[in-house]
Amino acid sequence: MVMVYGLLSGALYALVAVSFLLPYLATRFFNLSHAALFTCGGYIAFWLLHALHWSFVASIALSCVLCGILGLLCENVIFRPIRRRTSGGLAPLLASLGLYVLIQNLISIFFGDDTKLMFKNASEPVLRIIDTPITKTHLSILGCTSLSLVGIWALLSLTRLGKSMVCMAQNAALAEAVGIKATVVWNWAFFIGSGLCGLAGILAGTDTALVPTMGLNVMMMSSIAVILGRKRGVLSVAISALLLAFAQRGGAYMLGAQWQDAIALVVLMSCILFMELPKHRLENVMGGGDA
Repeated sequence: MVMVYGLLSGALYALVAVSFLLPYLATRFFNLSHAALFTCGGYIAFWLLHALHWSFVASIALSCVLCGILGLLCENVIFRPIRRRTSGGLAPLLASLGLYVLIQNLISIFFGDDTKLMFKNASEPVLRIIDTPITKTHLSILGCTSLSLVGIWALLSLTRLGKSMVCMAQNAALAEAVGIKATVVWNWAFFIGSGLCGLAGILAGTDTALVPTMGLNVMMMSSIAVILGRKRGVLSVAISALLLAFAQRGGAYMLGAQWQDAIALVVLMSCILFMELPKHRLENVMGGGDA
């Protein structure tokens, strides 16, 4: 059960982490409002499905597009002007936090704070693995995550746009000097990343339920995966997300579910201490440096 649900949680974390990675690579900006797009995806699909009586597939498609457009608007109207005026720093981070709170409160106003179910029978199992029930939503999470990872890998490795994103991530000034249009790269990165995040929110809402605060915890876990795996690309971020989910599920099984978030933060701090510190500082920590 730990392995199966760890895989499912890791797949969801990986999908959100990869959606976060694209705009982060292009702008080097830690966008906390990405969590709100996760929530928006679920609620937009819920509204299209139950208020307008669209099909679920059509609701998913339009919700992803609308989340992409919302992310694009946030980048062009809010984040990019702030980055130009402040040259980075804490201002964009604080602006993204404020935007997350604003969107979350707007969702509460329009939809209420009560729990909403995308489908009443979404938890009915279609098969069992090691006595663990697997639903259609679980299979959808695994399938969508796999296809998204392959698609993002192909985008970054095989297309001109993806290679431009990689160049911007490595050296933005040099990339612009050789003719790469930073604005175009930023726009596509935010549109694709925001759309994928909306898809993850739909899958999560279908698997469990919709609440206005649903994006914060998943975003925190996915951000840890991005921090741990960002230097080695999409596959490394996905593997980090899976390992983090397995660590959480294993710890919850042995210690209790209340320790899941603490386990994730311990993993983050441990990896920063032993992987991110310069070698000479690590030697000092371990007692290997000169006295």
